[in-house]
Amino acid sequence: MVRRHLIANGHMLTGLNHVTLAVRELERSIGFHRGILGFKLAAQWDTGAYLELGDLWLCLSLDDTASGPRIDYTHYVFSLWATTFAAFADKQQRSPASGRTIAAK
Repeated sequence: MVRRHLIANGHMLTGLNHVTLAVRELERSIGFHRGILGFKLAAQWDTGAYLELGDLWLCLSLDDTASGPRIDYTHYVFSLWATTFAAFADKQQRSPASGRTIAAK
């Protein structure tokens, strides 16, 4: 795969390698990302997992000190086609793994 080089402040970046999320419940988080969002499990160990979706690598890292939803602006957003939004939202809302509601803006 050929990647374009991004030049920012004189430094050459090739993209975002991965995102790591601290999670309280590893198996539930893996289930959500695989079952609802469509990630593929690439690797798993006792305290974490790597999942992939297209070019995005996601690391889920078990963090026993995590204490519920964060009260800040931390978030991540995925893109999908408008023609598939209704089916995706329906699948998400029917899933017991879901903890959040999806809404179109």
